[in-house]
Amino acid sequence: MADPHNLMAYLTKLGFAALAPVVAGELISQILSRMTAGGLILGFIALLLMSPIAYFILQSGRSRSEQRPRRGAERTPLLPRHEEH
Repeated sequence: MADPHNLMAYLTKLGFAALAPVVAGELISQILSRMTAGGLILGFIALLLMSPIAYFILQSGRSRSEQRPRRGAERTPLLPRHEEH
């Protein structure tokens, strides 16, 4: 039989997961109903530009060695055959 504490935790998470899209949808609909056409277009353009801008900010913070892709596979050194482990 299932543990009642685990069952309640699962049902609580399930309830919040079911409620989150409803609340998010209502919030988005309220925001969109109060915006003008110009504001919607401006918001859409801002959303399109956020990802590339964030990427370039992230890349500018990294050192040059971190930006370079690594080449080849990592290898473990092999011991000569005449030596024992």
